[in-house]
Amino acid sequence: MPVCAQSSTTEEAQPSGQAKPETQTRTPSKQTVTVERAVQIIESILKDHEGVDPEKPPRVFFNGFNEWSLNILVIAWYHPPDYWAYQAWLQRTCLEIMKHFENEGIEFAFPSRTIYMAGQNTSHGSMEHRERNPENHLEGEKKK
Repeated sequence: MPVCAQSSTTEEAQPSGQAKPETQTRTPSKQTVTVERAVQIIESILKDHEGVDPEKPPRVFFNGFNEWSLNILVIAWYHPPDYWAYQAWLQRTCLEIMKHFENEGIEFAFPSRTIYMAGQNTSHGSMEHRERNPENHLEGEKKK
């Protein structure tokens, strides 16, 4: 359940003559709601999953911020320990998670990197610039 912050004041006078605090609810950000929903989806998919050992239930936690990601830790044990059965289950489970995320509009941010070569004119020579501005790149080529 989202946590809401309270603040602000109103004109009503309290016995001490001070303004009475008014409750103002702030809605959580889209990112917070998305992470909470992602955790709920994964928990529901893993609950009583194939191969679950009742003594080792699955664990799902939003557990950190990285430069490039918001981390959700997923720990699920598969019993009995059969490597190939586990791999087949893991693939089905990962695909099911992806389908649920897609249906909910939860997107994965895949890492990307732009590499510039030494001496390359980054304002006109980068592939990113050429893709966004193909006409500018062609004009630049004609001027050379």
